[in-house]
Amino acid sequence: MYLETIRLVCLQDRGFCRYYVGIRGSQKPCEWAYFSTKTLKLLEEYAGERVNRSSVRKYTKRNGLLPPKYIRKATWRLMIKAMPREVARFIQSRFGELRVSEARYKDLLSEADEYYPKYLTVAVLGFIYGSTLALFPAATGDFFGLKYLSENYALLFTSWGVSGLLFPSIGGYIKDLTGGAQPQMWRKPRQ
Repeated sequence: MYLETIRLVCLQDRGFCRYYVGIRGSQKPCEWAYFSTKTLKLLEEYAGERVNRSSVRKYTKRNGLLPPKYIRKATWRLMIKAMPREVARFIQSRFGELRVSEARYKDLLSEADEYYPKYLTVAVLGFIYGSTLALFPAATGDFFGLKYLSENYALLFTSWGVSGLLFPSIGGYIKDLTGGAQPQMWRKPRQ
């Protein structure tokens, strides 16, 4: 489904929306605001409520969250892992670093629409990865007890590194033997 208003364009099937903000000439310009469809639902839920900078700042400080002034920097680091730098600069409206013609602007807009779902996937997986990494010590203590927690967690953490070193080589060896990287090529045929 594709929803479009004068400023809001939602690509429901791709899981995101973009809103034309059009702020230029300020210290932090903003051409388009990209966000997930889940964020759109939250925005609709809280529509009409007044929010100012100081209330957001107090809320983030009280709850130990990342201050808003650092969010742009954090998202930049994630974006450049999921898309070309030029597209990331376009999404973040870093026009001081990026000069574009009108024709290139339309190309960048379509490229941003293409890459943004990939960025959302990378961001979600990154948060999941960070969450599980934080939970591993507690889970290790729950499963094996607190008496040998440090030794057990060291083994768990070491196995992660060892698998990262060994399995790419093993996967490459299997690919060389079978002629492909598809899992069905690795399985033993049914008799």
